[in-house]
Amino acid sequence: MLELIAQDMAPIMFASLMIFLLLGYPVAFSLAANGLVFFAIGVWLAPMSEGTITLDWPLLFTMPQRLWGGDFKRYIAGYSLFYLHGHHS
Repeated sequence: MLELIAQDMAPIMFASLMIFLLLGYPVAFSLAANGLVFFAIGVWLAPMSEGTITLDWPLLFTMPQRLWGGDFKRYIAGYSLFYLHGHHS
């Protein structure tokens, strides 16, 4: 049974997202909760999936670097320059 779930996680994930949305939860919270729950399930089922699921816990810790890493300072400078230009023209 677990092998079947591991092979067909995408339709199960979609169905659970629809259930979250039909229960009235906001879209952003539904997407975030669904993603985190199914990430945990995917890590748990990865050894049983015959190589189709390649998730591991360290992959979850790369998310903050993707969101707040790299070129964030350049975007902040762009916003402030745009704001100053709009108020002084």
